[in-house]
Amino acid sequence: MPCRKERDERRSYGGGNQAQQYYQQSQGAGGQKPPPQAPPPQNGAGMEGKFDDVKPKFNDVIFALLFLAQLGAFIAISVISLRALPASEGSVGLGQSGGTATTLNASTAWLLAIISGTALVLSILLLVLVRLFTKIILELCLLLAVAMSIGYAVYMWVERYWSGAIIFTIFAVISILAYPGMRRRIPFSKALLLFVIRVAKFHPSVYVIALIGTTLTAAYSAYWAISVVAIYQKWSPNAEGASTSGGTPSSGAVIGLMVFAVFNLYYTTQFLTNLFLTTEAGIFGAFYYGGRDAKKVAWGAFKRASTYSFGSIAFGSLLVALLDLLRAFFQILQSYESGQGDIIGAAVACVAQCCVGCIAWAVEYLNRYAYIEISLYGKAYIPAAKDTWNLLRDRGITALINDCLVGNIWTFGSYAVGGLSSLFAFVTVKASNPSYIQGNSGLVACITFYAFAIGFFICHSLGYAGLSSGVSTVFVALAHDPEVLAERDPQLFETIRRTYPHVLNPV
Repeated sequence: MPCRKERDERRSYGGGNQAQQYYQQSQGAGGQKPPPQAPPPQNGAGMEGKFDDVKPKFNDVIFALLFLAQLGAFIAISVISLRALPASEGSVGLGQSGGTATTLNASTAWLLAIISGTALVLSILLLVLVRLFTKIILELCLLLAVAMSIGYAVYMWVERYWSGAIIFTIFAVISILAYPGMRRRIPFSKALLLFVIRVAKFHPSVYVIALIGTTLTAAYSAYWAISVVAIYQKWSPNAEGASTSGGTPSSGAVIGLMVFAVFNLYYTTQFLTNLFLTTEAGIFGAFYYGGRDAKKVAWGAFKRASTYSFGSIAFGSLLVALLDLLRAFFQILQSYESGQGDIIGAAVACVAQCCVGCIAWAVEYLNRYAYIEISLYGKAYIPAAKDTWNLLRDRGITALINDCLVGNIWTFGSYAVGGLSSLFAFVTVKASNPSYIQGNSGLVACITFYAFAIGFFICHSLGYAGLSSGVSTVFVALAHDPEVLAERDPQLFETIRRTYPHVLNPV
């Protein structure tokens, strides 16, 4: 047990007043009155003035309007283009023979939609496994990740997909070398996962919201896939549906619309993921500050995220979407330069792609914790990002983040779901063996890659906005109010205090 001096030091960090204010706000949103057991105000001069303005207000409104405008524009383009899709039914599709061969038709669109549904089912199954086998899931995921990497590499070599075989062999070697070090971090990660699971038992809405968010993401991905095929059929001059009314097909039009469609997919799916992440953070924050007495807070958390914080979420999502689009451009440029035999140009494009990818990863990493600041304390995006940077730098929260393996469950699990989804797509295409696929290994590779990407994204969204968001919320709340965790989970607090004492230092 900690000595009296240590307990007094923890009380001096402050934050109780802000904790009570947040708890009252959460309860007010849920229609409940704060009970007397709410964390009492404590003497913490270091936190005074930090959360004086707890009245919610709309932030970053211009970015909310920008998000709605691009979404409305894509839906309008989709509605116009979908009229051309039935005309493509006469072309060769999956399991059909005869007709004019084409790469994108209605049957292909339905296959892509079915892949999205399969990925959703597999992702839900992974969530069920985490819920049922909490204590062994970390060890199991590490073993499965290594086995999946090795198995997929062997499969690629057997099928003679040489480029994929080399890439997955590298992944397999890395996973084998990293396994011993990752395994030593399991006890700390297990304690965090058990705490988050316990919160989810008091608030089952955690699972419901994660499921709703992932279902919407999967549904939009399926709708997007069908719309992209329709755009190709409507605006490509040589496509079957080019004769339908609503615009003049041209190569420039189809290229421009495809670029916009890719941007829309990045932006919209990022926004949906972050919207439900922010909602989940509100639920976990209510438990952190209000304990078991915090009830019916899911609706209040969602209402704040979808109204007052809508623009802030759209702001952060836009930054990542633009970086992802730029990275995709350099990837295409690299492929083009390689096809032209320009080694120097391909190398420059590859370096640029890596640089943009690193920047995108850093922004997305910072955004994750900025959204939690937005959810818990109602900040606009830029102040939340600044405060997040200060927390990561001054409190040393990165040590906890780096040593926590809970997020790896969803990373490894997402690779598994992506691999199974791509295997499903590959087997389906090979079994149906349509004529326009025969001899076109590039198209088979594109469909298989799409299946892997959408499976990975859907599964990662489910875990990212679900249980992993609870762990991230604990890290942010701990940085502000470490003494509250001592009340909620003394054992977890002691583990952190002994292993990461610098995290409890005042900012």
